[in-house]
Amino acid sequence: SGNGKTINTKQFLSYIQSVSGGWDISNTLKTRLAHLFNVLDCFGSSQTDDSIYASKYTSQLQLKFNYFGDIVSCQLKTCLLEKSRVTGPPPGESNFHIFHLLMEHIGSDGKAYPYLKNTNHTFALKVTLPSIQNSLVALGLQESEKDHVINILTAILMLGQVKFRSVPGEEGVMVTNLEIVKVIAKMLGVKESSMVDALTSTPVVSGTRKVHMMPLTQEKAIAKRNTLASYLYLRLFNVVLTSANESLAGEFAKKEKSTDCDSALIPLL
Repeated sequence: SGNGKTINTKQFLSYIQSVSGGWDISNTLKTRLAHLFNVLDCFGSSQTDDSIYASKYTSQLQLKFNYFGDIVSCQLKTCLLEKSRVTGPPPGESNFHIFHLLMEHIGSDGKAYPYLKNTNHTFALKVTLPSIQNSLVALGLQESEKDHVINILTAILMLGQVKFRSVPGEEGVMVTNLEIVKVIAKMLGVKESSMVDALTSTPVVSGTRKVHMMPLTQEKAIAKRNTLASYLYLRLFNVVLTSANESLAGEFAKKEKSTDCDSALIPLL
């Protein structure tokens, strides 16, 4: 992380373009790949002591060439996204850039959100939230879906605001600020009651294979809330990447069916 792998990959792609047949299909892939790197810089990178764009995932970029040496397809495989950073960035480091970009867009310092309260983000990003939304659309998301992305990011941050307290004389906890949960549920498209149950209890299967909801302690409720926030971010990251890969491979799939040319594959770590 922070050792220049992403920058070197971009430089290598530029070199490959200059010595190969170039980018096929009127530079469409080149443009989409530029959008992909913009999105990854925001969704997969954060500020650390070593770098302001430190990648927090492992990736492999695959390039496919046709018989004439044209780059006709790109695919990006990722793993090991540091999803724990969403709820607890290391001291002196930032959360993922996309959250700080969201705060910059709404004119907030982020201190109202516990997941951003103690983060260190000291520089202005080179992009804006609308430009990242445009990049998402260029990579295959629908116009309506780019707003869903913002809703999910906001819901993740608001999960950190959910508070619990013990119920006197009973097992388990209750949510003390239901108005926050109501907004989160609306943003995620689920019922408020289902969201409360998900945060304050966990399903347990009995010996008769019946599912019972077991109340959580306050400590476990907080841990489950943070796990939910991290998992939502991981799912969002994967959805964005899947859409991007379909966009980057779509033109090649059509061209491959219409020609008899062979292809060669180069993986980049």
